[in-house]
Amino acid sequence: MLDQRYRWKNKQIRDQVAIVSGLKSPTLLLTNARFLHSILRKWMVGNIWIDEDRIVYAGEKMPENILNCEVMDCKGLTLVPGYIEPHVHPFQLFCAQPLWSI
Repeated sequence: MLDQRYRWKNKQIRDQVAIVSGLKSPTLLLTNARFLHSILRKWMVGNIWIDEDRIVYAGEKMPENILNCEVMDCKGLTLVPGYIEPHVHPFQLFCAQPLWSI
C-alpha cells in the first residue's frame, strides 16, 4: 500500500477546488504578502490562500468566500515558503555569531 503521508487524498483535492470555486473558504488568508514565486523567479506582492497545511493559491486575487477564514495582513513582511526545510546541520546549532538578524 502506498504511503499517504505526502500524497493528496481525493477529499483534499475536492476541498481545494471548492475553495478556488468560491464554495468554501480557505483556512488562512495572507494578504499583502511579498513572496518569492519559485517558478517565475521573482518577488511578487499578493495574497496567499491556505487550506489546512497546503497553499491553494498565490497571486493577486482574493477568495470569494472568507466566512470561516483567519485573515492576516502581511504588509511589510517577506514570505518564502519554499525555503522552509526540516533539517539542520550541527555546526549551525553551535555557531556563536547569528547568521541573520530579525
